[in-house]
Amino acid sequence: NDLGNAVSEIEIINSVEQLLEKIEVKFGNIPVAIISVKPSPDRSYLDDKIKNLNGQLLKIMRERARGSFINIYAEMLHPNGAMRPELYEPDGLHINTKGYEIWAKVIKHHLLEQA
Repeated sequence: NDLGNAVSEIEIINSVEQLLEKIEVKFGNIPVAIISVKPSPDRSYLDDKIKNLNGQLLKIMRERARGSFINIYAEMLHPNGAMRPELYEPDGLHINTKGYEIWAKVIKHHLLEQA
């Protein structure tokens, strides 16, 4: 939503880094996962920014001792890279039950790998 509200990628990354610092101060070096930004047909004009932001988030989490990145972006596309409108509500922004099923599968798989 931040990208759609004209918040820059740099501002978003700074906010994420501040949040991770606060988590570490309060809770120590606990495991933290970030879920990628999803593609959205309604926000296809932001796709390059979304891909760039996801790449930056992946890098941040790889550098964190107990950080991980959950990539739902790739799972919400056709094999040819096209968006899957059937995963969204009619507004083209919010995901529907099928979209949430993909999220649940990807997140569950990630958690089982971490166990």
